[in-house]
Amino acid sequence: MTFKVILRKDVIYKNNTSPLCLLFFHDNRKKSVGLGVSVAREYWNAAEQKVTEDCPDRDNIQFQITATVKEYEKKIKKLEALEIPVTFETLFETIGKRMDCTVGDYFKQIIDSLEKAEKYGSASKHKVTLALMQRFKSTNIRFEKLDSTYLREFELFLRQRGNVSNSIATKFSVLKSVYNKAVSEGVFVSKSDPFQPIKVGSLWTKTHKRAIAKEDIHRLIELDLSDRDFYTQLAKDIFLFSYFMAGINFKDIALLTYENIDHGRIYYSRRKTGKMINCCLTEPAQKIIDKYRTDQVKEDYIFPILNRHIHKTEKQILERVKKTLKQVNKRLHELSIAIGLHTPLTTYAARHTFATVLKRSGVNIALISEFLGHSDLSSDLRDLKTVKKTATAYAKLLFPHVLNVDQLDDETLTKFKEEDTKYCLIPAIEKRQIIREQCHHLDKEYKREMPTFSI
Repeated sequence: MTFKVILRKDVIYKNNTSPLCLLFFHDNRKKSVGLGVSVAREYWNAAEQKVTEDCPDRDNIQFQITATVKEYEKKIKKLEALEIPVTFETLFETIGKRMDCTVGDYFKQIIDSLEKAEKYGSASKHKVTLALMQRFKSTNIRFEKLDSTYLREFELFLRQRGNVSNSIATKFSVLKSVYNKAVSEGVFVSKSDPFQPIKVGSLWTKTHKRAIAKEDIHRLIELDLSDRDFYTQLAKDIFLFSYFMAGINFKDIALLTYENIDHGRIYYSRRKTGKMINCCLTEPAQKIIDKYRTDQVKEDYIFPILNRHIHKTEKQILERVKKTLKQVNKRLHELSIAIGLHTPLTTYAARHTFATVLKRSGVNIALISEFLGHSDLSSDLRDLKTVKKTATAYAKLLFPHVLNVDQLDDETLTKFKEEDTKYCLIPAIEKRQIIREQCHHLDKEYKREMPTFSI
């Protein structure tokens, strides 16, 4: 049995990358196993079976390659030690796996994999879910035992412990993910989906968005905290900075460095979604930054939450952010009382306050959505797509008899284009122009001018 890492050149994804896989050879037979990662051709060294040094996200990709290779090398050595012939049947056999792997064991395997990949937030959710399952019943059971009865009783157990619907939905989402992964990896064969009658999505409930009024923001701004402790002053500054910067969340604030600032704007990648964000640095936000500025270099963090010389690993960063967030929210609760609020403030409330204040000021909801989604300023393409969709919708409503313009004669086609422009294209442009105008008022980087449209 031999194998090597290859790049599948016959498969090219939309982002111009191709998948990596392990290709096994035995007795004139071949079998490929996907590695779950892909790279562009120019970043793959076929001779060394490695990604090149200049490959984006090289360390993470190479880690996954090496980890999978070692896993199969370990399986082969284990078979050899047991004097079992190494064949495709024995190497990829799942029967023994089904017999030996319990729910608890499989959970621990996933947690271990997540921590190795430095996905500590996800690993923490899996740990909490596993701990609750262990308190409910023994997890030394096979996956076949996770039937609808088990799930219903587990839900009842969680509710009796005081878990609300959204908290239960989180646990069930984790459990369902683990269950489906076990099925896909051949840990066992599922005869039916026990989650089907549960409908995990129905467990999610809308929560009350804890936004405050514009007047409350002014009271918080004017609140004198000169004699208060560090975390109380930081809590106020973090909340206001988030409000002034389009609802940026706490972790993204903690990770901001001076490198993220360029010509009066802040550029960063949102940790939760990976989406690139581009925001105008407002004057009040700049004052907050200046308050914490010392003789720092561009690689240093803006706010005194993280220290690049101390918090180097993802785990260290996560633990420090969680610890500081707890302290900040605790102080925000105290500040909410000081300004006469009935609802306790949190860092998350700043995001909803930003959106609510804009909405109450008459700003279009679509525009607010763009700001909260932190769309970039390359809006011409977005405008083209939006206008095209709107104009097409008008055309289908107003001209349902025109199924294909190629079927129209020249005279009818000319008339249709004139009417389509008047009743479909122009109204679509006008609606999109409203968004452009509102964007420009909030941020001068948004231009009023629309791209040219024609039919």
